[in-house]
Amino acid sequence: MTAPLRQRACDAPSTLAVPLGPEAVTRGWLSAVLGREIDALRLERVGVDEGFTGTRLYRAEMGAAGQVIVKLASEDAALRARFAAENAREVAFYHQFAAGLPVPGCFYAASDPVAGASVVVLEDLGGARAVPFVTGLDRKEALAAVRALAQAHAVHWDAGALAGLPGSAVADELGFADCWAGYEAALQELLPGAELSPELRTLGAALAGDAGAVLGPLLDAGPLTLRHGDAQADNLMFAADAALLLDWQFMARGRGGADLAYLLISSLRPETRRADEAALVESYLVALAARGIDYPRERLWQDYRRGAAVKLLMSVVATVGMDNRGPAKQAWRRADLARLVAFCADHGTDQGADYSAGERR
Repeated sequence: MTAPLRQRACDAPSTLAVPLGPEAVTRGWLSAVLGREIDALRLERVGVDEGFTGTRLYRAEMGAAGQVIVKLASEDAALRARFAAENAREVAFYHQFAAGLPVPGCFYAASDPVAGASVVVLEDLGGARAVPFVTGLDRKEALAAVRALAQAHAVHWDAGALAGLPGSAVADELGFADCWAGYEAALQELLPGAELSPELRTLGAALAGDAGAVLGPLLDAGPLTLRHGDAQADNLMFAADAALLLDWQFMARGRGGADLAYLLISSLRPETRRADEAALVESYLVALAARGIDYPRERLWQDYRRGAAVKLLMSVVATVGMDNRGPAKQAWRRADLARLVAFCADHGTDQGADYSAGERR
């Protein structure tokens, strides 16, 4: 792609219609979005069995103009309505928060609140590498991901703009209490024979009963930063020794340790996490300190262990309310549950415990 195109960042006219489907991503539409004439266009669907919110990814090959990735909201109107706030939030991310973060370049982002739709036009990362969720990250990949997360957190540490983002209110926004009521039935339908550990039952009941009490100290009380909200292997790309963070639909505010826990619970097999957890948490601290941020070690470990609540919230909502059709997604959900169960077995779910580094080890 040419340099001038790379320099554009979400500044195309907002009067353009938000495409509901690929048929509306035309040469004329892309020309207006990118600010240059596109004389050729071929769309190719990519990542067909990956998104749980129904989002669709297309590689737009534009001849001499290069190629970009076009991300559209779900074609299912019900899913668009359910995740309208999240679709709009990802658009807001690229307009307001993306500068200085390890993310792909964005050329255009817009949402349609009536249809619940959104579109994001991103840099095609080309030779960057993805790691399948079920495979999980190895130590080197996990270290790159932790450093990318620390960079994102550092840029927005204790920033005023975070006030407009959800904290503990995300539980109500996503309908956690209702999802929890139907969780076991949905889990058995999706993964027959799967069992919830006592720790998960206790934590889920506490969240459903009073999410604000469980999540408030972690997501509403400072120092706060920009949480990715769904930091896991499927939302990462790797180039050389660096990681890029994708898919910011669930961005929110909260303590950095909660996002770090989400990343390591989701993305590492339990045996990998157990072997490398202490070193990775320390690497996160070092990366923040290099940017002038002091996150006391004991506070980080406390936030990190309490982060299981945020992970459970998303896992339950995803099991009940998202698109889990297909064997690949079922394998994803099985691995996700097993990793969360293992984390809670290792660290417990006492949301009031004043944990310190090394305790429970």
